Amino acid sequence: MTSDWIADDDRLFEALRASLESAGAVPPDVVAAAKEVFGLRYVDEEFARLTYDSQADAELVGAFRSETLSLRSLVFGLGEITLDIDVLPDSVVGQVSPAQPGVVVAETREGPAGEGSIDHSGMFSVPMTRHGEVRFRVEPTGGRAFVTEWTRI
Repeated sequence: MTSDWIADDDRLFEALRASLESAGAVPPDVVAAAKEVFGLRYVDEEFARLTYDSQADAELVGAFRSETLSLRSLVFGLGEITLDIDVLPDSVVGQVSPAQPGVVVAETREGPAGEGSIDHSGMFSVPMTRHGEVRFRVEPTGGRAFVTEWTRI
């Protein structure tokens, strides 16, 4: 049957286009649920916890200095592994201890915000132009990956 829309590509694409146009926007709660489910792909990852935040020491720093510090330091820990991070206006720099070469990826809720290589001494730099809620994914070349908890910077 030559008039059948399945045999006619143009009619098939027109039917698909009309179907998509009539569907409308995806409701925000469905989008939010999909993002949460997508995040579960890392459910077996290990999480490094925030163990130090220089911003929390603001009262102590204020007792000794008249100006506020322009550098924020964060330390995350996972067992014997530490991830030290200094937040700069356009990047984060830091060190993974013990040193393990690999990659550090900064992620925001919208997705990856920057990536940097970890050198042989554990040092890295990640260019970042977006700030807000962020977490850091550490992917060693010869070890097990881990991710930090979400932190606002």
